[in-house]
Amino acid sequence: MVKPKNRVTLICDDYARPTPSSRILPPLLDELNKLGVEDEHITLFVAKGIHRIMTRNDMADKFGLEVLDRIRTVHNEAEDDSKYRYLGTTSRGTPIWIHKTVADADVRIGVGVVEAHPYAGYGGGPKILVGAASRKTIYANHMNLATSLDAQAGRTNGNPCWMDWVEISSKVRLDAVIDVVLDSKMQVAKAVFGEPITAQKEAINSFMSAYGVRFPERADIVITSANPKYFYLDQCTVAILNSANILKQGGTLIVAAYCNEKLGPDHIARLYRDSMMRPWPTPEDYRKEIAEGRHEDLADAPAIYKLFMLSSESDLILVSEGLTQREISDLGLKFAADMQDAVDKALKEQGENAKIGVLPLGGMCLPYISQ
Repeated sequence: MVKPKNRVTLICDDYARPTPSSRILPPLLDELNKLGVEDEHITLFVAKGIHRIMTRNDMADKFGLEVLDRIRTVHNEAEDDSKYRYLGTTSRGTPIWIHKTVADADVRIGVGVVEAHPYAGYGGGPKILVGAASRKTIYANHMNLATSLDAQAGRTNGNPCWMDWVEISSKVRLDAVIDVVLDSKMQVAKAVFGEPITAQKEAINSFMSAYGVRFPERADIVITSANPKYFYLDQCTVAILNSANILKQGGTLIVAAYCNEKLGPDHIARLYRDSMMRPWPTPEDYRKEIAEGRHEDLADAPAIYKLFMLSSESDLILVSEGLTQREISDLGLKFAADMQDAVDKALKEQGENAKIGVLPLGGMCLPYISQ
């Protein structure tokens, strides 16, 4: 697929994903050099979506100084419409605005990690393009599709959110991806290269063999850690929503959510404050608010909608070092000082004979009930 002097854009996820890009990119650059593509024709595109800009230290940790010194780096700039090229509309009505650095490349290669995703089923594959899209595209996809009952972790078949990105990847012509599956120490257990859908499917099989956790029945209490997605509350919703798959209705979910960046970037923090620091709406009322565009940051609103759904049926207790009791309480959520305190509260509510499920890597594991 690569010809000499092609302009090659490497679309890589950002600090919010544990992809070990610093190990993947150097040999990839060397291979491109062998094919006649010099470093000045290669761009590292940081597919950050609407996340915050990575600092120099973030970049060094994620991509390595060798890579940063070799090739040009461009961040996604979701708010600047002038940086995007319009490529049409999906069959579900999502306008396709892709950053020109990606749209104008001769060859596009995604580098990402396959893991469970609460809307799109799984990360990796075509989903890498979320990070290269404008706010218009991200909002349209999430506002219209991510609140669907079919848009859930571990599901691609019939998932409108995932199918939308498959269509977008075809329009953009994402040529190939390198998808990795990580072990519990965040080391590469499996690496797959190829056409985005095929590669993602193979990586998903490996992911499920490692992180698909089978439970014989739903638990009264589920204890989980947001690790490795614990930087701020919205990231922790991955572990919260994944773990809810095995929780009985009326049960108690305990989440260790470090949240060293508290509520996250300003726009996400505002969304959480505006949505949750008030008498909570019903899930259906909040879904209407999303549909009406009443919130500034619609990309993350579906996570809050699903939090409202969970909390309307079950208890959620957060154990956090980064968020104070006041900050958690102001959001309408329950706080525990430490894990033992949380367990004591859960057992008081559910009874001493409660069945308990434990997921140490809630940000990675995908629990399910065996049939």
